[in-house]
Amino acid sequence: MQLQLSKKPKKNWQSLRQLIRKKLLLFYLKKVNWLQINQNAANQAKAAYETAQTVANEKAVALATEAAKKKTEASTTNIRQRFTVSSEYISALKIYESKTSTAEEKVQAEQTLKDVNKRDCENNKYQDNEEDKNFTISDLNKLSEAQITDLSLYASSLINRIRSAFGTTETSVSKGSVIAADRVTDGYVADNWGWESISNRRHDSATLDRAGKSFHTVSIGENLNTWQGLTGPFTLNKIKEYIYEVMLDFMFNGQEWNHDRSIVGLTSDGGETYIGTDLSVVAGAFNVHVNNINENSISFDSSFDTTKIANPYIGSQSQPSSNANLAAPKVAYETAKQANNQAQSDLDSKKVASESAILKLKKTQSELTALKAAASKLAAAQTNLSKKQAALKQAN
Repeated sequence: MQLQLSKKPKKNWQSLRQLIRKKLLLFYLKKVNWLQINQNAANQAKAAYETAQTVANEKAVALATEAAKKKTEASTTNIRQRFTVSSEYISALKIYESKTSTAEEKVQAEQTLKDVNKRDCENNKYQDNEEDKNFTISDLNKLSEAQITDLSLYASSLINRIRSAFGTTETSVSKGSVIAADRVTDGYVADNWGWESISNRRHDSATLDRAGKSFHTVSIGENLNTWQGLTGPFTLNKIKEYIYEVMLDFMFNGQEWNHDRSIVGLTSDGGETYIGTDLSVVAGAFNVHVNNINENSISFDSSFDTTKIANPYIGSQSQPSSNANLAAPKVAYETAKQANNQAQSDLDSKKVASESAILKLKKTQSELTALKAAASKLAAAQTNLSKKQAALKQAN
């Protein structure tokens, strides 16, 4: 009996490779489709992120704007400087200046003034005005009428806080007092009345007299404070700080009481007093001039303008008004802050989504590259097989 051995069927490698190529092609096309989908998703995520970035930037700018407004409004409140004088000081100065006080009472009053002087001075501190820090004045001898008016109103407000405590007649600023201060400072500069002249002879009496006669006629008084060597430029905030320091020195220098009784109003005869404040820089001296004109010194035919100028630095309703004014900027700031926080949160989430979409796209691109490489290898193998089969067939 003869065994019949069956032949093992030959594998059709060519058909198998064609099948694999077909499946690879289908898988490749599927990946290409996914690549397009992921590319679109990445583009959309990137666009959403960029939009969120734009919105976030806008909200950040809006927040900064509202913060600046809030800060400016707060600084406007700060321009209403506080200036306090203790009851001991008030009582002692009144006794010291009273014509009915005995010599012994005056001595005791002066001692009280000296005792409380340092404490009262230290109880008063200048408050910076952030808005005024943005304005710098270079030529202190050429302040505009508007700038002199502003400084005059500011000085008057400080004087009135002091006079309110003493119960004396408060001051005001008029167009005439502003012009008077300007003419006085111009006279100091023209006369070269600087550090040496002031140290030796104090006030430029000739200039004060000329300025008064220019109005046909008024009597111009002056409280003067001088620094040696300062020339500027100064910010408006710094200039107002100097004026504040001037008031402190007039009131609490602890050496003489002529300036403080003038500031307080104990030397006036009860009439309206107009204040003009200006600066001069001349011959080594930086001067703050606080000039005063009492209405009783103004002649009936004088050209001095007594029209009062409204003072934004004072007012019985200034503090409540400040609180009301602060409310709107505060609400606007908080609203802008919430919008900014929301925009930043949205930006963060969009950033995460964009980064995730990009990673997914890169993964698909990597897989597609691998498929291309596999297909290329398969094609090379198919070509190599075909060559070998052709060679084998030719050999047989």
